[in-house]
Amino acid sequence: MSSELSKNVNELLELIDFMHFYKTHVSYFQSSIVNILRFYLKEKNSSLRFINECLDFCNMKDFHSAWNMAVEKNRLHSSEVTAILFDFGNRIGTSDVETQLKYIDYYIDEISRYLRIARSKEKENKRLYIILGVSAGLLMAIMII
Repeated sequence: MSSELSKNVNELLELIDFMHFYKTHVSYFQSSIVNILRFYLKEKNSSLRFINECLDFCNMKDFHSAWNMAVEKNRLHSSEVTAILFDFGNRIGTSDVETQLKYIDYYIDEISRYLRIARSKEKENKRLYIILGVSAGLLMAIMII
């Protein structure tokens, strides 16, 4: 369970990193969505499989259909965050740059909120294992005495 919580935290951190990367490329370079995804995969060692799959699907479908297929195929640990990704993919590239930047900030804030929750759960879980370990050690010490 602890490793699942750590995976969830890492996944959320990587999503936030991706959104910051996307925001930078939209605001400064005004690159196309597909090019931003390519740049991200080229520059980062990403474990977000849906990005790579989205690029593969873009060869057959329009971007938004490809995004939805990729996210559906590679659901994240949290169904709430997966829903955010669906929404993000359906909104990007559909409005002017300023509006897109506002959307991206909104999604970063939402994912950051889930990150705080995931970190809190991870911390509680680690504390539980420490308490169980100490308790088991004390119990063994008492039994030996």
